[in-house]
Amino acid sequence: MGQACSTSECGGLSDEVPRESHAAVPVSPIFGTPWVERRGPSKSTLTPALSVNFPMKCVRVMTFMEFDVMPSYGQLLAKDLLVEPSDNATVHFISHEWLSRMHPDPDSNQLRRMQGVFLEILAGRFEKLFSPDDWMTFSKGASIGSQRSEFAAAESAQRCSDTITEDTFKQDIEEGLIWLDWSSIPQVLEVSEDRVEQTLKDQLAAIHSIGAYLDRSSYFWILAPKALHKDQKTLRDFSTYRTRAWCRLEEWANLLSSSSMMPLVVTEAPRRITGHQGRNHHDLTLLRIAALTGNDPIVREVLEGRRKGEPWLVDKMGLTAFTGDQPFSYMGSAATTRLFLETGDIGKEQIDGYNTWGAANIHMFSEYGSTETVRLLLANDAEVDLPKRQGSAYAGRTALLCAALRSQFECCEILIRHGASVHARDAHGATVLHMAALEPLCLVGNQDPNAKMTTVRLLLEAEADPSVRNDAGHTAAELLALASGHSAGELWLALCTPDPLMHIN
Repeated sequence: MGQACSTSECGGLSDEVPRESHAAVPVSPIFGTPWVERRGPSKSTLTPALSVNFPMKCVRVMTFMEFDVMPSYGQLLAKDLLVEPSDNATVHFISHEWLSRMHPDPDSNQLRRMQGVFLEILAGRFEKLFSPDDWMTFSKGASIGSQRSEFAAAESAQRCSDTITEDTFKQDIEEGLIWLDWSSIPQVLEVSEDRVEQTLKDQLAAIHSIGAYLDRSSYFWILAPKALHKDQKTLRDFSTYRTRAWCRLEEWANLLSSSSMMPLVVTEAPRRITGHQGRNHHDLTLLRIAALTGNDPIVREVLEGRRKGEPWLVDKMGLTAFTGDQPFSYMGSAATTRLFLETGDIGKEQIDGYNTWGAANIHMFSEYGSTETVRLLLANDAEVDLPKRQGSAYAGRTALLCAALRSQFECCEILIRHGASVHARDAHGATVLHMAALEPLCLVGNQDPNAKMTTVRLLLEAEADPSVRNDAGHTAAELLALASGHSAGELWLALCTPDPLMHIN
């Protein structure tokens, strides 16, 4: 909403650095589940219900509208204003960044902004909050490109009757409940010393229930107007909201819930997007937004309306829609990449161009296992051994090192076939085998239990040298033992013996 915007104007998630510059939540989920707005609790039976370890405590919207200061859990409990939602109640989940250590909204900036948005809805002034296109996307509950799997199609069909009208939206505000961390989770700050231990247990139980709370919610609001942090005296807004671990926890819990909700981002900035060449208040063009969200029909339409040879628009970081900070590799859409390349105006400078974090598209598509897109980039003269930019995080890593880190053996095979060096080293002297020996918490896009062994086998057959030491003096086998605690097993033997292939054939 230019004041409260649906995320059709917003961008996506960052590459590999846990912070954002100026981006917002994507209009469709990263993993293909359609955004569907829900009225009342989810009726989906496709995924099991999450456990609630602490009761979901809410305050009525109309009670919330009367507050002058955002009240705490203890204050609401003392006044008997907390309620648990009934089966048919509408719950508005509000996610926000705290503006001081002792109180999340000490000057009531967030409270007044949210109250103002609710007042506009109750007064029927939807045009102040939504563009016609945004309202269509929000009210119908599904965006283009959302039907990417049988699971998504099944959930969408199951909830197709949940269309929102202006009247039902108003009713959901009038009769709805609000869940907000400060008001719904016990706070240690306000209890006596003898109750701290129990409050901490309750707090942890509530945090573990975030996923269940979101499964039970009907709307997901991101409350991020510009405001001054009282302690740090720094400006906070939607871009800083995206840097907070708690906020990201709530965002990802929504993304991974049984029926993801379209986030409604509440800011105070006016809408500034004006057609294909316009930008929104996050400096994103329509083309960039469409690419980020996997909206290939819009990407095609914008590119077809573009004059051959016309300079690409760049953002304030000097990045184009093709080389932005949040690559559309998260959508896994080779079709989006192909549309850009088919213009004939994506030269080598853009194909090998670095984003803010010093990574090019070939690095990210390789790391996230998008084999078709890696082939496309290489077919269009992408530099196979391009290192990540010097001075950046993970400087010197080539696409092969990125793929090896995530055990993306198919991407490794493609890169090696195109001449990628298995002897390349990053800024810390790590080789592809050092990368493969690491134990990432999540092998994004590759959960095959044999993926690591398959990757190592491929690299060794390509004559990667397991005896090479990184700058810290460790071989890949030693790094494996340090990272996993194991100095035995087939993988370790393959990495630490003179004839490693004898252990993996």
